[in-house]
Amino acid sequence: MIDKEILDLEIRRKIFDFINKHPGIHIRKISRTLEIPKSTLVYHLNYLEKNNLVSENSSKKYVRYYVCNKVGIDNKTVLNFLRSKTSRNIILHILFNVASSRTQISNSLNKHPTTVAFHLKKMQEEGIIKPVNVNNGEIYANNKKLIIERKLIGREIVFKLVDPKLIYDLFITNYDSLLDKNSKIIIDFIKKCDSPDPNKKYKNLDSTIDTMIDNYFELFPNPYCI
Repeated sequence: MIDKEILDLEIRRKIFDFINKHPGIHIRKISRTLEIPKSTLVYHLNYLEKNNLVSENSSKKYVRYYVCNKVGIDNKTVLNFLRSKTSRNIILHILFNVASSRTQISNSLNKHPTTVAFHLKKMQEEGIIKPVNVNNGEIYANNKKLIIERKLIGREIVFKLVDPKLIYDLFITNYDSLLDKNSKIIIDFIKKCDSPDPNKKYKNLDSTIDTMIDNYFELFPNPYCI
């Protein structure tokens, strides 16, 4: 139970509610959005931490804040990556395509291979992605019970998400705070196409697919370059 007296102060409640709605938010973003001076914000964040209402998680660039007992440590780690635009787009690319290689991601995002390799290495170290075997030109994606045809090029390594459901759930839970316009329509498309309820599926599928493709090309400029 949250001690309501701790949140009686309006500014403190405002900070807590903002972190609750935007888990993984960093201090500069909180300060700018809520228009609270950093020194004042640090004081209240320390107070909230001392009373076990919020916790922090440090990455190289930022200290990110979460409401205690709402996000597990594994989710925090994933959210840190999802709040980085490059990492998020790499993860989104793998989620949408089920499995992707560094070359495929690099070409699709128009990102230098060393940049992509850096992010992939970090995500693999944290257990977010893992390499998969390509047997006779096929990848077995057990999470969706699919067999993906994929011709192996040279010695490339193909990656898939360790827990795609967790990634998908985090995108849905943090929909507004994580996703831009292009990313949202891809998640919407996945969500509605996977829905068991036919009433939730798109009524005009052809039109929706056209819109989705337009946004997909904005997010991944060269999706067919491998």
